[in-house]
Order: sequence, then C-alpha cells, then structure tokens
Amino acid sequence: MSFLSSLFKGKTNESQEQSVKVIDANKRTMEDALKKIDGIRKNIASKVYETTNHVADGVNTIASDIDKLVESQSKNFDDIQGIKKHIHDTDKVIKESKSMVNSLEESTKNLISLKPQLDNQSSNLKKLESTILNISEIGTHVKLLSFNASLEASRAGDSGRSFMVVADEIQKLSLLTSQHLGDMDKALKTYSEKNQEMSSSITSYVDEETGTVVNFSTMMAGLVENIGKIMESLDSLSKSVESQLSSMSEIKNQTAHKVEILNYEMSQLIDETLGTTIVDLLPRDVMRNTQKYTIIDVRREDEFYGELGHINDSKLITIGSKFGSKICHFDRDTTYLFVCRSGGRSARAARIAQISGFKNVFNMAGGMLAWNKENLPVKLEKSA
Repeated sequence: MSFLSSLFKGKTNESQEQSVKVIDANKRTMEDALKKIDGIRKNIASKVYETTNHVADGVNTIASDIDKLVESQSKNFDDIQGIKKHIHDTDKVIKESKSMVNSLEESTKNLISLKPQLDNQSSNLKKLESTILNISEIGTHVKLLSFNASLEASRAGDSGRSFMVVADEIQKLSLLTSQHLGDMDKALKTYSEKNQEMSSSITSYVDEETGTVVNFSTMMAGLVENIGKIMESLDSLSKSVESQLSSMSEIKNQTAHKVEILNYEMSQLIDETLGTTIVDLLPRDVMRNTQKYTIIDVRREDEFYGELGHINDSKLITIGSKFGSKICHFDRDTTYLFVCRSGGRSARAARIAQISGFKNVFNMAGGMLAWNKENLPVKLEKSA
C-alpha cells in the first residue's frame, strides 16, 4: 500500500483530492522558498565576494605601499653610504693637500731662513767693495810713487837706469791692478744689485706667501674639522636609518604574512558561502606535473623578479581590482594553477577565476616560500 493510500484511507475521493492539492501547493511554496533562499545565498555570496575583494585589494595596496616605503628607505640608506664614501674620499684628498700645504709652509720657512744669509752676503759684498776701493787707492799711490821714482832715476843717469826699469814695471803693474780692480768693482756692484733684488723679492714673496699659506692651512684645518662633524652626523643618521630599515623590514614581512593569511581566509569565506572549494596542491606535486598546468603568478612585478624567483614558464598577472578582466579572455577549459608568495593571494585569484567560469583551477599551497623551502628549481631574472 502506498504512502498516500494509507494516509488517506477511509476518506472520500473528494477529500483525498483536496489533500493532494494542499500538499502540491505546500510543495510549490517550499520550492519557491528554496529558490528565494538560493537567490539570497547567491546575492550574499556576491556581496561577500565584492566586499572581500575590495578589502583584500585595499590590504594588498597597503602592503605594496609598505614595500615601496622599505625600498625607498633602503635606497636612502644606500645613498647615505655613498655620500659617506665620497666624503671619506674628499677627506683623504684634503688631508693629502694639507700635507702639501705643510711642505709649502716648510719651504717658506726655509726661504725665510735664507733671507738673513742673503743680507749677510750683501754686507760682505759691501765690505769687499770697500776693500777694493782701498786697494784702488793704494794702487793710485803706488802709481804716483812709481812716477816719482822714474823722475829720480832719470836724474841719476846711468846709475839709476835699473831702478827706472823697476819703476816702469811697478807702474805697469799698478795700471794693470787698477784695471782689474775696476772690473772687480763693476762685477761686485752688479752682483750686489742682483743680490739686493733677490733679497727684496724673497722678502716680498715670503711676506705674501706666508700669509696665504697660513690662511689656507687654517681653512684646511677648519674644513677637516667640519668634515669630521659631517661624518659623525652621517654615521648617526646611517645607524638610525639602518635601525628603521630593520624595523620596517620586519613589519613588511609580518604584514606580507598577515595579508596572505587574510587573502586565504577571505577565499575560504567565499567557499563556505557558495558551498564550493578550491583544491590546494603541494609544491612537490606541482613539480611532478608542471606541464599539466598553465601557471599564473599573481604577485607584484618586484616580487616576481625578486629573491624568491618564479616558476619557469609562469605568467605574471598581478592580482588587483581588474584581475577578473585580465583573465576573462583565457580558455576556460584549460587547467590553471595560481601561485603567490605564500598561497593567500593565489587562493583568492583561484576563487575569482572559478566564479568567472573557469572549470579547472588550483592553488599552490605555501606559495613560492614553500617552493623554495623544498629547493625546487626557480628562474631568477631581471625585469625587462
């Protein structure tokens, strides 16, 4: 006996028909209610999807800004180190120049010590001139005596002839001596004048250069002192920037980890809302079947070409507000594997692809961090 027959046993055909109608009406009502509930569920899922995507994009943008800030701070640190090197090189050149200035100062002192010698030489030359003048006067007297001796010899006749010869020779010698003394006097005067000019030039040069050297030496000393202070300030700034960079790098790593977790949890939330799932694949399993997948890396460009590298033949499509439009023209029957740093953003990308109608989508669990931890091959190249 059927359920309806037993249920309506003893009732009239009319009442049975009435009951069937009521049951059919209730069934349709329940079906309509289920349709409405399903529509509400899909509407909620759509809202959750839009909201989570919006939140995730905002968080990813913040994480990207933190990365850029860290990169900028890192560049500032490198610039400071470069400035320190240039200042160090400049300081070295200045110290070498200071050594040259010291040598110049020493040379100037030597010139200063040379001046008294020149002055003394000038004094000796004047004494020599005076001596030559005295000898010249003696020569004049000798010449006069020779002339007188010649007169007396001529008066003496033959007996004074030999004396006259001597007198003539003395006169010739007197004339020759007088001539040589004249030449010596002329040469000494010329030399004395040159010596005096040299002494005056040295005095003028020493007076001028001493002041210049002293001023330059003082300036160099001040410059070295200022460079030392600048180096101290740069050292302090360098240590401060290095400390900030370390803290910011730590914040960056923590933020990146939390962003990946948030992206993954949002993907799970959509899964629970829609009642669907995204399959996670381990890096080892992916490695054994890489030819099976079209691999899409959803990280930023700097990450894709960064220290973690990327899987060979993977395509870079950074996840963001327009991610769906970027993949909408892809073949929906192809098997896709989505990859990111640690599996969070790629899970959300796989969810977007699934909602967009892609049938075979997978997420790589742990991302490139897990891939590198397994020592699997990566491609390292610079951005084009």
